Amino acid sequence: CRVNVKQILPRCGHEKIMQCNDWKNSKKFMCQETCIRTYDCQHQHKCEKVCGVPHEHYGGDCPTQIDFKIPTCGHVAHFKKKCGGPIPPVKCKVVVKYYSKECGHEQRRPCSDPESCQHPCARKRQDCGHSCQMKCSEPCLAGECKICAAKFKAALTAAKL
Repeated sequence: CRVNVKQILPRCGHEKIMQCNDWKNSKKFMCQETCIRTYDCQHQHKCEKVCGVPHEHYGGDCPTQIDFKIPTCGHVAHFKKKCGGPIPPVKCKVVVKYYSKECGHEQRRPCSDPESCQHPCARKRQDCGHSCQMKCSEPCLAGECKICAAKFKAALTAAKL
């Protein structure tokens, strides 16, 4: 029989117009429509796979890309992850404002970066008494005193004349 009939496919529930004699073989027919089910994930994302291709709808299988929060700080990550996948290792790139615990200077840095004050140090060096001139995050005695070095260089230059 070649009469077109509208049938509901038994596996998925999609309606399909087919010839009457093809209906007998419909159990072998692979539906080409988009699947109508949702994944068993917290967002209930719609499945977008081909209905007739065997697949599951477990939450861990959900391929939808979603925003996610970084567990260590609560900021939204700068990239998306697969809904059904684990949270990947990520460094937070959100720029945060804070006050240094060491010196009290206001700072800005990416959230995942360690605290490091970039302001010039206002302390006095213990070896010569000049102002430090290093960054607050660096030890004052880490390098030579720039003021003493400049005076020494000036004295050498004057001595050569």
